[in-house]
Order: sequence, then structure tokens, then C-alpha cells
Amino acid sequence: MPGHWEGNLIIGANNHSAVGTLEERANLMVVLAKVVGTTAKAAFIGFSDKLNEVPQSLRLSLSYDYA
Repeated sequence: MPGHWEGNLIIGANNHSAVGTLEERANLMVVLAKVVGTTAKAAFIGFSDKLNEVPQSLRLSLSYDYA
């Protein structure tokens, strides 16, 4: 069912940079989210900003993986 997203945060060397990836597997969509900083708040803001660009009908849920 389209609209269910998985988010991953890729943190660069020495925790100085990060980029978020958002994957929607039903439509094989991958979106990169700009993340300013490496904190949970920065990830939340980056993912939220990017998902707000996606039509609301394709924004049903978001889950995260973490290690």
C-alpha cells in the first residue's frame, strides 16, 4: 500500500554531517532530506520538511531504523 515511508539517517565522519534518506517501497521512491546537524531534532526537522513536499495522499506513516 503506497504512503508508508522508512527513514534512515546517514552520519558522516566524526559526526560532523548527516543526510536523511526516505524510502517509499510501494512506488520505489527514494528522497534525500537535508539534515543540518546530527541530533534527533535536526533529523526530525529535515525529514518533516522533505515529507511536507510529498502529496498528503502519500504520507500515511513513517518509521525509522536505528542501530
